[in-house]
Amino acid sequence: MGSRRFTSNGFDDSFPVQYLTYDMVSTNQFVEIAFAMVTNFTQQVDMPKEWVPKSVSDVSHPQVFYASKMVQGGLQCRGCVYYIGFGVVQGFRLLDSFGILQDPALIDSYAADAVISSNQAVALASKMLERIAKVPNVLSGTFLKVTGPTTANYGKIVPYYFMTWYRTNHLDPQHPELSPTVADVEIDAGKAIVASLNVYDIGFRDDEMGKEINRRVYTAEPLPQRPPINRKLMPMPTSDDARVVLKTMQDFCGKIGIKPDPDMDESHINWDRSFWNDVADGTKTNMWCQIVFKNGGTCITKAGQPLTFARGDACFAGDREQRSEEEWKRFGGTQNKTWEECAASFLATLKKAFPRKAALVDQLRGEKYIGGTEELRYCSVIFRTLKQWEMGDLNGVVPAMLVEFDLADGSIKAYRFTDLSIIGKVY
Repeated sequence: MGSRRFTSNGFDDSFPVQYLTYDMVSTNQFVEIAFAMVTNFTQQVDMPKEWVPKSVSDVSHPQVFYASKMVQGGLQCRGCVYYIGFGVVQGFRLLDSFGILQDPALIDSYAADAVISSNQAVALASKMLERIAKVPNVLSGTFLKVTGPTTANYGKIVPYYFMTWYRTNHLDPQHPELSPTVADVEIDAGKAIVASLNVYDIGFRDDEMGKEINRRVYTAEPLPQRPPINRKLMPMPTSDDARVVLKTMQDFCGKIGIKPDPDMDESHINWDRSFWNDVADGTKTNMWCQIVFKNGGTCITKAGQPLTFARGDACFAGDREQRSEEEWKRFGGTQNKTWEECAASFLATLKKAFPRKAALVDQLRGEKYIGGTEELRYCSVIFRTLKQWEMGDLNGVVPAMLVEFDLADGSIKAYRFTDLSIIGKVY
């Protein structure tokens, strides 16, 4: 496992990803595919001819990784950096763009006379985004934030504009696929060119091409052996500890309508994978306890409150990234419910089960997180508070809770609470 993600700004050290070893990926195949994608991209956005790669030999510094069940990566071509993801060029930046300037002493070198106005810069960026989108009117229902130009020394102007398009309707339950941020673009108005861009909305993606890249480039590595748990740091729970956790789980699951799993009882505990977290202080008052079952089911409590639960037949719990295509097939099938119906029903159940917390529950809004596709009938929904939604930029904001539903019947397969104030003390 690695700990860096390649972005148009370079490497993001905060995002864990899996780097691919040579026996897992064909780098040559990836470079050939990425080169064709970059060539097509440069034609769509009217880049200067000197930026357009002429052959694969123009490609340098390829980086490939595996995230979100998809091969992604980055490379350099003729002074530009490109980020490939979800079957398209998702990001682009000039290596000397003003947006990544680190040395303030160099600001004056970017000063110039603008050859286009701010309105013309917006029109240029909008036209480019519409060209590379996979659906028409991709900017419909958005609002635009523009910053720039910057003032250098002695009143000189640095004619760069930075634009970000945001969705106005990303909370609309009729459009769960919409992301809060659609795209951002940097325009050099001194040269009337695009200096950088990133696209985030599903309307720019090509999922079929993404699958084709996976098929041609990636070979899954064998399942690694799990290291043994350090029992000095994570002691094994006693039978009494396990009974307390199981009682908490059963009480809470009963309150919110989760069907019991017959293989999640004391006789089916996988003791080798169950533990208390660090109890070096000798107490268990504020510690959390994890109980894992032989069928893969899990329940975690903290200070007597239900924190996490996953049935043995949950889809998105456990080592889902390691499943084979054949194993994923069992999570497909007919969908008789929508995720919106399941989310609304769950919130109504929470209010009924914990009436004193009704006001807090009313502040929650759901958003489809993963699943609920043609291939997967299981769907995870994240719930955020209205205060969180009002923040606008949700990157790094931990949702209040996550719930996994089976859209065949609306049953709950897993949950995780990060804001326990929603439910209060149960056990």
